[in-house]
Amino acid sequence: MEIRIVATLAKVAIEGNEIPLVDARLTKIPFDEILKFENKQNSGVYNKLHFKYKNNPPVFFEKWITVPDKIFKNDNRTIILELNKYSKAYIDVCILALHFSTNSALLHPRLSTIYYDYRSENNFDSTPSLKKKFKTIGAYRCIGESGREYTFQNPTSDVFINEQMSHSLREEYRFLLSKSKLIENELIQFLIEPIQSLALPEINQDMQQILLAGTLESLLISDIKSGINKHFVSRFKKLCSRFQYYEDVIVENTYKLRSSIIHGDSKEKEKILKRIKFSYHEYLGKLHSYSILGIREFLKGANEDEPIEVQLSTFRQLLNNANL
Repeated sequence: MEIRIVATLAKVAIEGNEIPLVDARLTKIPFDEILKFENKQNSGVYNKLHFKYKNNPPVFFEKWITVPDKIFKNDNRTIILELNKYSKAYIDVCILALHFSTNSALLHPRLSTIYYDYRSENNFDSTPSLKKKFKTIGAYRCIGESGREYTFQNPTSDVFINEQMSHSLREEYRFLLSKSKLIENELIQFLIEPIQSLALPEINQDMQQILLAGTLESLLISDIKSGINKHFVSRFKKLCSRFQYYEDVIVENTYKLRSSIIHGDSKEKEKILKRIKFSYHEYLGKLHSYSILGIREFLKGANEDEPIEVQLSTFRQLLNNANL
C-alpha cells in the first residue's frame, strides 16, 4: 500500500511553492488539506489560523512510501508506531540534508507533526474500511512535544531556502539517500543526535558546546584512554585540514572548554573564551560547521557492508597517519 508522508519542517521557508528532491519534495500544503488531515471543518478558530497560515505558510517534507497492507489491521496507536518505523529513515535523510546544506539545526518533525495520508482509490479498493476511517479520523498523525504549533503557522523562519541553496540541498539529499542504511545505524545516530538536538529551546550555549564537543569526541577519540586532549587536538586538526579552512584557536581549545564547563570551572571557561577571540555565538557556529563536515567526511568513505566500529577505527588511523 502506498501512503504519503507529510512532515512539518518547523521555522523553514522556501522560495516558490516547492523544491523537488530526488524522490520527494519540500512543499507548501493548502490549509484546507491540513484541515482534512485533522478531520476538522472551517470555523471561527480555524479562520483565524488560516489568516496566519496564509501570511507565512509552513513548509512540509512530502514523500510517497510503500508499506504492508497488514499494518492497517492493528489499532490506531500501533498503526502510527509502525508508520513511524517505515518513515523514519526518509525523514532523517531530509532533516540531515537540510542541516548539512544550511548549517542550521532544525526541529525534527517527530517533535512537531507528521501526517500519514492513506487516501487513494487503490488503497480504498484493497482495504474498504480505510475510506470510512478517513472520514472519521482524517489522516494518521504523529504529534510530538511542540504539537501543531508550527503546522498551522510559521511565525518565524530561521531558515530560508532560495533557488541557489536548493541545489546544495538536493546534492546533500542525494548523497545522504545513498547512505540511508548507514544513517540508521545506532553508532551513526549517536553521532548525529547531539547536533540535531541543538534546535531544542532548552539547549543553552554551554549545552551546545558540550553536545558539539561530544559529537567530535565520539567521532575522533572514543578509543583513547589517556592524553585525551592531545589526541583530540591532533586528530581534529588533521580532520579539519581536509576542509582546507579552520581556526587553530578553536581546534586547540574545544576540548578544554568542554572540560571546564563539565567540571564547573567558570574562571577557566572565561580564560578559554577570551583566548578564542570569537564571541561565544560565533565560536559555536564554527564548531557546528566543523562537526557537520566531520560527520560528512566519515560518511563519505563509509559503507554498510563493514561494521561501523571497524570503519571508525580505520578512519582514525587515517587521521593518525595524515600529515598537516
